[in-house]
Amino acid sequence: MLVIDKQLLAVNGDIDQLEDASFDAHERIDSLEITDVLHGEQINVIEQTTSLLQEKVNVLENTDTETLETLNELENADEQLEQRMADIESMVGNMTVDTELTERVEALERADEIIDKRVDDLERFVNVTDLDDLNERVTDLEDADDELDARIDRIEDETGAGEGSANDSLPICYGGYQTLNETFRRVGETGSNDDTIIYGTWYRINLPSGENGLLDICPRSQSCGTNGAIWITSAHPKVIGEIQKSFAHASLGGNCEWSGPLEEIQITKCYVAGERFYLYKLLDPRCYPCAYCVRRYDNI
Repeated sequence: MLVIDKQLLAVNGDIDQLEDASFDAHERIDSLEITDVLHGEQINVIEQTTSLLQEKVNVLENTDTETLETLNELENADEQLEQRMADIESMVGNMTVDTELTERVEALERADEIIDKRVDDLERFVNVTDLDDLNERVTDLEDADDELDARIDRIEDETGAGEGSANDSLPICYGGYQTLNETFRRVGETGSNDDTIIYGTWYRINLPSGENGLLDICPRSQSCGTNGAIWITSAHPKVIGEIQKSFAHASLGGNCEWSGPLEEIQITKCYVAGERFYLYKLLDPRCYPCAYCVRRYDNI
């Protein structure tokens, strides 16, 4: 009887060992299944990355001016791929994977080597000399563009093109306007002159000393040969035939707007017989003694 009990105990011990071994086997199977899932996810990521790399290589082969930039992107993507592979190897460690998974990983590694080789080939194809030639051609094109712009500017200066043409000038530009040429109108001249302007008449400023437009900044007191020196507040028109409106003010005793705003005057830009000039539709100043101030404009 004692012998039978010992045998039963031995059998029970064997059963416990088998159960432990079975439990360990199940744990190992679960671990391998989890690892297989992780490998599957990582392989999908690697396949997607490899697909992106292949697309970039295709773009690189058909691109001239963006070759270096694409190469840099490929190198960065390759570094990221290598990092992902290292991460996978770190996660897997020494665990044994099935034969199919191992073959897929090896195939991806071979694809990565092929991509590296193609990148190297492209880098040798697009060498430093080619890039220097390309940069030199770009510089030549930029210089040619600058020269073309300069020629266009010269033509516009000679013909009035780009800012309107002679055909855009108002009819008054061809005659019928009055001329103001009195030297007392210059800044710095003193006196008590008073303007007698024909209301609503167009005037051209044309002094022998070169002044050719109305003053557009406030003059100092007792200037322009009068007590109340009249100046305009708006900029002159830039386009031929354009009419610009502006208020005029009389400056007196340091007060730039002593008279308050006078009635609006009109200004136009003319281009006749190769000459540019301004015309002003002036109003009779409502102050005494007052006169319009003038200055020289070099680039009309």
